[in-house]
Amino acid sequence: MRIRAEMGRQRAPLWLHEYQVDKVVELPDVAFASFMIQPLDSYDFIRDNRVEPHQGTGLNHCLLLLSDDRTDGALVQCGDDGRAMYAAYVAGARDIVQARLDRAVDYIVRQATENTSNGSWCVYYDKLEREPSGTATAWMQC
Repeated sequence: MRIRAEMGRQRAPLWLHEYQVDKVVELPDVAFASFMIQPLDSYDFIRDNRVEPHQGTGLNHCLLLLSDDRTDGALVQCGDDGRAMYAAYVAGARDIVQARLDRAVDYIVRQATENTSNGSWCVYYDKLEREPSGTATAWMQC
């Protein structure tokens, strides 16, 4: 069996940090592969979708890069010059995004069917954000 992972010597702690994904950017497979091979280069898609990494929220804010042909992704803290200040590989990123979106859609449909009396309904973002499962907290901001 083979497993791909990032290991470090005497690295502490081993648990992962939490990041706020502010934008999801889907790239053609060639552009995504180019980023994965040379993450330190400057890219227009980072410059055009730049997210301020420190916004006083206690979390680092990032882009999530997805490929149109792959299920993995990359989390990117944006630099000022179209470069990634920091980047991390995210296995199964597309599945994570899709699962969050599916939960948000289920919640919206459930709220709509339970609360409509005349065929007109509305689900406000603040209610969606407070939904107990955290359905929309990270992904509706994308």
